Amino acid sequence: MPKAITGENGGAPAANTNNTAAAARAKVFNVLHQEMALADYATGKSGQKVRRVPRSQLPQREAKRKEMRDADMMEMAIEADDDYEEEGDGVAAAAAAAGGVVKKKRKRLRGSKVAFDDVVLNSMPLGYNGKRRESKKKTPEINEERENGDIAVDQNERYEMLQEVAALGIDLDPDEVGKIDEFEEVVEEYELDLDATEYDEKDASGSSEHDESGDEEDEKGTEPKSQTVPKNESVSESGLVKPKKNKRTMHRLKEFTSQRLAEKHGEAIGAHIMGMSETAVQKLREVAKAAPGAPQVYSSLGMVFESMLSEIEGGSGDQKAGEISPMKLLQRRLELAQKAYASYHVAALLCKRDFVLWERSGDASIKTAHIYSEIIEHMANHKITDKDVIEAAFSTEDTTTHKGFDPFAGPAKWRSDRKVWMEHALSAYQSSDTLRPPGFDIPCKLAQVHISLRNYIEALSILTDLRNKANEKSSGGDKVIERSEMEGSYPCWLLYADLMMKIGYECKQWTDGNSKHQNYMFKRWLRKNSKDFDWKERRLQALCLALEAAAGSASCIKLVKWMRERADAYLDKEEKENNGIEKDAGDNAADNDAEAGAKENNSANENEAVLTKSMYEEGREKLLNMNRVELQKFDRMTKEMNLVAGSHGFKNRIDVRAALIEKYRAAMKELAMSKFVEEQQNDATNLEATASEQPDLLEIDLSPKPLPLQGSCATVYDIAVLLLRQCVQLKLFDGGLLAVQSVLDYSNKRASRHEKKVEVQRQNEMLQNAGQGLVQTGFKYDQINFESDDSDEEGLGTYISDDDDLEQPEILQSLKSGMLPVDIRAMHAVCLLGVGGQDYVALNYVEQGILSDELDLFGNDDTNGDVSNAGDRRWMSFSNYYNAPINKSSLLSSIADLVTENAKDHSRSHRVLRIFRKHLSGIDSNHGRNQGLDEALTNLKAVDRVHTLKILLASLKLMIGCARMDLTVLGDGKGEDNIVEKAVTDSIYTLMMMLRFQHILWNPRHSDWSLPESSLDMVSILSQAVSVLVQAASSSEDQSLLDSIQVGSMKARHLVSTICHADSAPSKPLTYSNVGTWRSFPLPASWQNSFHEKISLRAYNLCVACCVSSFSGWEPSEFNLDQLRTTDVNFFGVTLEGPCVAGFLPKHVASAVAEQWEYMQGILPDLEVLPFRLHLDERKKMDWYGKVMRNLEKQSIDSKKVSSYGEEDGVSALLSFSTLCLIAAEESEDDVKDEFVKLAMSVLLPLTQFSIDRQVWQSAIGTAVISCRNESKVGYYLDENSQWLGPTKTQEGRMIYTNKTQRSSKPAKVVRPNRKRPQPTNVIPVPTSVLMEEWTTDDDIFVEGSAASENAQ
Repeated sequence: MPKAITGENGGAPAANTNNTAAAARAKVFNVLHQEMALADYATGKSGQKVRRVPRSQLPQREAKRKEMRDADMMEMAIEADDDYEEEGDGVAAAAAAAGGVVKKKRKRLRGSKVAFDDVVLNSMPLGYNGKRRESKKKTPEINEERENGDIAVDQNERYEMLQEVAALGIDLDPDEVGKIDEFEEVVEEYELDLDATEYDEKDASGSSEHDESGDEEDEKGTEPKSQTVPKNESVSESGLVKPKKNKRTMHRLKEFTSQRLAEKHGEAIGAHIMGMSETAVQKLREVAKAAPGAPQVYSSLGMVFESMLSEIEGGSGDQKAGEISPMKLLQRRLELAQKAYASYHVAALLCKRDFVLWERSGDASIKTAHIYSEIIEHMANHKITDKDVIEAAFSTEDTTTHKGFDPFAGPAKWRSDRKVWMEHALSAYQSSDTLRPPGFDIPCKLAQVHISLRNYIEALSILTDLRNKANEKSSGGDKVIERSEMEGSYPCWLLYADLMMKIGYECKQWTDGNSKHQNYMFKRWLRKNSKDFDWKERRLQALCLALEAAAGSASCIKLVKWMRERADAYLDKEEKENNGIEKDAGDNAADNDAEAGAKENNSANENEAVLTKSMYEEGREKLLNMNRVELQKFDRMTKEMNLVAGSHGFKNRIDVRAALIEKYRAAMKELAMSKFVEEQQNDATNLEATASEQPDLLEIDLSPKPLPLQGSCATVYDIAVLLLRQCVQLKLFDGGLLAVQSVLDYSNKRASRHEKKVEVQRQNEMLQNAGQGLVQTGFKYDQINFESDDSDEEGLGTYISDDDDLEQPEILQSLKSGMLPVDIRAMHAVCLLGVGGQDYVALNYVEQGILSDELDLFGNDDTNGDVSNAGDRRWMSFSNYYNAPINKSSLLSSIADLVTENAKDHSRSHRVLRIFRKHLSGIDSNHGRNQGLDEALTNLKAVDRVHTLKILLASLKLMIGCARMDLTVLGDGKGEDNIVEKAVTDSIYTLMMMLRFQHILWNPRHSDWSLPESSLDMVSILSQAVSVLVQAASSSEDQSLLDSIQVGSMKARHLVSTICHADSAPSKPLTYSNVGTWRSFPLPASWQNSFHEKISLRAYNLCVACCVSSFSGWEPSEFNLDQLRTTDVNFFGVTLEGPCVAGFLPKHVASAVAEQWEYMQGILPDLEVLPFRLHLDERKKMDWYGKVMRNLEKQSIDSKKVSSYGEEDGVSALLSFSTLCLIAAEESEDDVKDEFVKLAMSVLLPLTQFSIDRQVWQSAIGTAVISCRNESKVGYYLDENSQWLGPTKTQEGRMIYTNKTQRSSKPAKVVRPNRKRPQPTNVIPVPTSVLMEEWTTDDDIFVEGSAASENAQ
């Protein structure tokens, strides 16, 4: 017989499923036999059964009883994995020499200190992607907090336990309290048998030598030792030590050993099961009085109280929710929650090793804190003023055992109590986490409580530890890569995403200088990492993983692939930024050598694989030939036997032949499996060799087990909306489209899964109706079916909360057709607009969302249920921006950012403009919830105000942009007048809307006179609107249009007065002057009133700001050196050498000024001709001008960066306004004409004088800084690159002085002269004791004198 089909003994076949089932049955029968042997009577000396057990047999029976009790405890225990990681190369080499593998315990990340290390700061949800990237910095030792799980119960804890027992209403006599020590032996029977457990105290305390330093154990591990096999290791056939998987056994509570107490306890549990909760509580109290040290009693009490609380919340308790007042109901719930916490807490103190009791204690505390939140909300909405009614409502049956709460205490007291209960939960979860429980549920709860208490970096350390542990478990192995529990939990990833958002808010507040966090360690962390911590990228990755965990890996293949590629690119970018050094030629040569070596290794591996394949084929052919020969012999022998067909011998022979064929198949399968295992080992060896030789070129293609879909439709939709909003805010529209595709794939798979499930149910019903029942084909009662425990690939056995809803045909059909919710369709439209190419479909989705009633006009008031930052309006706005449900305003606000950035598509701009105007008209006509746009822009929440203002400004931009585009393509065909008329109408409407909301749009910051985004948009829109009016006036001669243009000029005048701070009525000039009398330059300035002067001052300041980056052109006073402020761009492009300040203007501005002077000649023909272009050309030939232009080009500074507050748009707006005034002056006469010319001259004269450096009017504007140039010595603070090195102001107004030595590259070296130390002369030696006495005496006298003076005052 071939060796391949024989067992280890040569002839016995390999063990199959039948043998395993027989062994399992034998084990069960053996246990039953042992139990019956202990329950049976004893055997006397004569061999007869006796009731009394002889003394000689008692130890033997007690040992058997203890062994069986330990076995029962092991069955009740929970096996928890210990995290281990391999040592370094030196330790591994020593371990290999010793014949084993040395491993050290993996340290958990806990506390706030570890959050400062690279292991937390460099960790991301998709940070590794199958390859470890270790930081160059050495991570310091981690100080694990609260890892000192002490077993003993000291006197203080015993006193606390007794106090909580008394709070539960259990009256203990003084004699019983004094006899607590007598129950120690009884407690030992109820608690865990620590000697029988395998729990390692070092795991709980974390205080071993290795955890502190790690050096001593490493040195010990490297020493060669004798070949001894530890308990957790085994020896293979080759003599090598194979380490087993290290596990800890965590035991649970067990039943009473006393029969009487067990019966009472069982009666109480039975009463609870039958719904008699009060009776159960009374019985448990009696048991507690009999055995106050038994933790089972208090655990059962907590379970009963928790059940009573659930019944009341569900409305199925003895006291219905509708029969009592809401406040009374809240009081009852609070009372039960507190009792549940006290019961579980006492049980946990008595049985400290049971992590479940600590967890339940924390859950009860969290429930109490949530009830306090409901009380705060209820009392805020329902004011109760009748004192008698309140006292009646708050009266309790047992006032001695329950303190209740004061309804008049107020929200501040209730918030304080809520915080206390959250701290109780934190303590309980920390005690449970100290025991290192299996899974990730308790660490996640601990992190959630930390987040609620605003201990963000502690929560970050915990979640980072779970994330690292998850990646390590899925980082490879010899078998199929399994997913960790965290990777398949979408609530955990959502918690991580929520933490990232809160840390991002704190980072933003710290950067803006508005942080109010009181945690010292967190402030240190913010000071160090607030600018570098990329919370947005981490939140994006967490939301992608949450969607994968909820929708399944099969639905999110493309999305996860895109996210992993983005994560790899992000890590590569981070590594390049951290290193800052590119590979040189030597490195490239080394890489080429390594690549050549890798190719050689690959070729050798291929040759080895070919050889292995040939050996496998040779063995396979040999096995087939042998099987064929044996089968032929068997058939020949059967033929010679000449059996009758259908006889018993014939059937037996057929069965033997079938068994023989099955044996051959098993041998072939075993040969194929051995080949597969060998190939896997070779691949792992090649992978390790590649990793050691080329770690940077290694790309491990991990194919972990895919996650099944486990989230309901509502859950997947909610996660998808969060992910879509994050993608839109980060401008990652491709990722948004992949997220939508994942949701569509999930819908299809849910529909197909439901149909398959219905088909399976139908087949089972057919089998049942056919008489076969639900028993599967081939089922045998004497065999164990191990394959039945495996989960199916389709996940048909997994229950999802909305499976019953799919029974409705319309819901199932919507999933099949890919019908998405309206909010996902809306965000899908934004992503389509961002990517481009499908604008028609995207705008159809937008119009459907705007017209539907499924989306609200504005956000709801109560969209944020977080209580950790309750009362912080900034946090509420920040949170709503990321988490609030999609509404019509937020949808159009997202689209506004896209369409205004790319407004070249004329048809799309017109269509989006119609949508915006329809939305704004709906708000303004009181169809919405708010009373018009005025209230929407003033009285709404901050987020809704921002959205509405953004939509308004975007609509005005689109309106002016479309009007300019229409005038640009204006032809000679019909409809030309209509186009011009529409452009004028749109411009006037834009000016009217800005004039209506100018108090909202124009809000300069008075600290540094910078402009917010809305004010910058207002200046830009004003410039474009007035420009459209000028273009329309020059292209049409219709008198009605000219009248409309004059109306628009009046609207523009009001807006110009707003930006020039000239809101008051213009005063009379010093002397009246007719513009017709002006003949030569410089012109007089006495004709200007206050309005004209403010316009000229604003024009001058704007010109200076276009050349000086540290000056704001919106300053109300004239430019001076003490107004310069610190900015990112440093450029000083004006000269103070002439009679007034001079500089340069942008080319389009200078060209517009030249055109206006030429236009002025036709209005004032008697005025001297000003050759502006000639003077400007002469100005450009000067050395100063050429030097400034070269410096501007050398530093690659854009003019927009110099005028960072929109000063260039302000100059353009004033120039367009002056052109409009000249056009109106040409059509006017007398005083009206004079006023229009004076308005135009108030803009032209300061711009002209500033650009050509010639005095063109007799005004003091531009000379304020000239008077102090000798004192300030401007040349002293200017370097050769036109950068200002003088004093500047910060945003807070603090002055910064820059030393001139910063200019010189080689400061002069000052040699300090050598001075001889003066030698003392005529010194009288005084003893030290005398000096000390005098010193102390004077000190006492001084102190007494100071105290006396203070008392006198």
